[in-house]
Amino acid sequence: MASFISWGNQFYTIIRTQLNSLGKLDEFSQLFDIEKYKKKAELKYVCEQVLSQKRDPFARGNIELARQMGVSLPPVIICYAVCASDILRTFLIKLVKTILPPKVIDKLKEIISH
Repeated sequence: MASFISWGNQFYTIIRTQLNSLGKLDEFSQLFDIEKYKKKAELKYVCEQVLSQKRDPFARGNIELARQMGVSLPPVIICYAVCASDILRTFLIKLVKTILPPKVIDKLKEIISH
């Protein structure tokens, strides 16, 4: 039962993301907490921009513009907390690719995809 619930949550997340991409999310406000989703998505995006500004000219430009406009940006430590799962996932993937031979990685991908 737990796997179904987990899959169900992923399903709704995918649908919500697709509706947002199509500009139709507001039409489904009775199904989703739109304000919560937008605030969470916006915070994550802003945090990604804050953390990327030193290596990404696009992010740097966004942060500079936000500062010029007087937009309050979250502190770096908060951004790390918000993006921690993504940072950890990226680190672990790089670590596994460094340690394991390509054949083992391919086998793991095959197992995970089924």
